[in-house]
Amino acid sequence: MNQESSTMNKIIRTDTKNSDFLRLISELDAYLRITDGDDHEFYNQFNTLEKIKNVVLLTKTTKHWLWCL
Repeated sequence: MNQESSTMNKIIRTDTKNSDFLRLISELDAYLRITDGDDHEFYNQFNTLEKIKNVVLLTKTTKHWLWCL
């Protein structure tokens, strides 16, 4: 077992209403606003949660990793 996997604390199966998930989405949106530059309005129209039903959050010490199913 590598050191990374031994530090993982918790796996959370939830939905798009989860406050940690929404915080991560907010951080991602802020990052994309910067990386998309002038094209952000175009790309942002596709960044919705409407069709995402299930979310898996991996809590690892103080960082969250995100998978959407």
